Amino acid sequence: MSKTEYAWVIQRDDGKVFAGENSKGVILFFNDFEFNYLDCAMITKKECKNIINHYNLQNCHPVKVELRVVGE
Repeated sequence: MSKTEYAWVIQRDDGKVFAGENSKGVILFFNDFEFNYLDCAMITKKECKNIINHYNLQNCHPVKVELRVVGE
């Protein structure tokens, strides 16, 4: 039996995912193989939109992702 949850990430048009801001104020984006989606996941689409507006992220949009437990 698998359990499925959904979350949101901010994805740039080139496919990279918003990972946050580092200690020097630099906005970080990662390729999908460079990070864990759980580290970048947000609860709601609205939260993603607020972050996009706050950081004035260009060419970015919220993307719904499926997180699935496939075994223990």
